[in-house]
Amino acid sequence: MLKPTRRNPVLVGDAGPDAVLKEAIRRIPTAGFPALAGAKVLPLEAELAKLAGDKAAMAARIGDLGAVVERLLGEHGGVVLDLGDLKWLVDGPAAAASEGGKAAVAEMGRLLRRFGRAGVWAVCTAACTTYLRCKVYHPGMEAEWDLHAVPIARGGAPIAAAAAGSALRDTIIDRKIIFRIFLLRDTSLPFGRPSKNYYISK
Repeated sequence: MLKPTRRNPVLVGDAGPDAVLKEAIRRIPTAGFPALAGAKVLPLEAELAKLAGDKAAMAARIGDLGAVVERLLGEHGGVVLDLGDLKWLVDGPAAAASEGGKAAVAEMGRLLRRFGRAGVWAVCTAACTTYLRCKVYHPGMEAEWDLHAVPIARGGAPIAAAAAGSALRDTIIDRKIIFRIFLLRDTSLPFGRPSKNYYISK
């Protein structure tokens, strides 16, 4: 989220990415990132999921978010769009590749391009199959939404436990998950900067 490109993280995996994202969002105000410190989190998953069967209405709703985002930016200085699990975008074999679905992707892309540099981010999760469907049905989505895929390997059960509140949460969530999601450029951290093939469950 702090990089000049690929600013919007999508946690991909079948080992509890939703719990990890919720914990990361909870820690935004205290994570030590000035650019995000006062950001308002705008949850959108429930609303978009209700429109999963009508992608045209979904696209229209996303298009209407501009005024809301602009107001929140003025009040808080930053906005994080919590899109939740992306299955709402590819729910149903026909609807996923519909013109309405393409319009929804395009509208979200326009919203993020309009406000992205002003302090607006998007965060989301996806099971591996869901993300694959997103890439198949909407091949330009990663570029349009400026997405950065953060893999959560199947062996990441301790991560889900940490997000649920175990004693490991501080060390795992702060030092690995937060690092990968927010891409803190502090190489003084004990584990340093992760390599290209680094996985959270390592």
